[in-house]
Amino acid sequence: MSVAPGLVVACLALLMLLGIFIVVYSLFRLVRSKHGSAESDVSIPLIGSKKIELKGPAWLILVAIGVLMVASPVLAAFSQKSADVTVPPISVQRVQENEDLPDEDNPSFRFISDLSILDLRQSQSVPWYTSFRHFLNANEKEQVRPTVLRNIMVVRKTAAVHDLVISYSTTGALAVRCLTHNATYKEKRVTQSGTTTDTWALVIDVSAMPVNVDFEIVVEATYFNAFSDPRGSDYSTYGNKQTDPENLSVALIFPENKPMKSMNIMEFPPNGGPGMEFQGMERKYPEDGNGPTYYWTTTNTRSGYYYKLAWTW
Repeated sequence: MSVAPGLVVACLALLMLLGIFIVVYSLFRLVRSKHGSAESDVSIPLIGSKKIELKGPAWLILVAIGVLMVASPVLAAFSQKSADVTVPPISVQRVQENEDLPDEDNPSFRFISDLSILDLRQSQSVPWYTSFRHFLNANEKEQVRPTVLRNIMVVRKTAAVHDLVISYSTTGALAVRCLTHNATYKEKRVTQSGTTTDTWALVIDVSAMPVNVDFEIVVEATYFNAFSDPRGSDYSTYGNKQTDPENLSVALIFPENKPMKSMNIMEFPPNGGPGMEFQGMERKYPEDGNGPTYYWTTTNTRSGYYYKLAWTW
């Protein structure tokens, strides 16, 4: 049986408050003592009639106990295993709002297939130790409820070019990394009406890849607090700007305690016009659809069209 994170945090907060009280009380006792060395005689019982006798300044023993009580929740929080998230690149260039990111138009490439594996298992819960870590590290305040995307693409280079540009975006916070090739990373954050959109452009070095030979690119991205709505959410994939057919696939892994209940797929043109329902081929586990995994695929033949998978859970 799991314990609610709020209850754990409340208990540890009370422990810290009690520790602070003990430290303050001990120092107050020291001030009131004439010599600051009031003797204490503490017995810790063991098995049978044996016991441990501790002697020393009472205020000092109490201070040590209080400090231990204050520090123990923090030590426990930082000893926990961190969430499975993308390790950000060492160097990321921050682009100002009035500057443009590199264009994703890649006329010298053909995308054969694009598989998105979206792991939603951490998207609905916040571990108990998160509050303590965020209190001490302001940079982690946005990094809650992570969803990890692993994007696997098969690409063919049709001309002797050096770079391939791929973009990822979300409302909130994002961390992206290419796992198969060297890349440079540019990030742009735009805030409008209180909502921040975080966009990353990956300039991937494919100079060593031969022309007219298929190769694989794997990108891992972590979306923070992007799929946290308890009622449902959505994910979009799109066809690249090309006339050749491209296989688009999405695999969704749901939390055990929040399986998928329903799925609706819409197709949209690249100019942002009205969408229409789209079928494609799907596979559910278990077969009734109320389960932890969902797989969808289609062969896209229309340049730039994108598909939105919206679910309830």
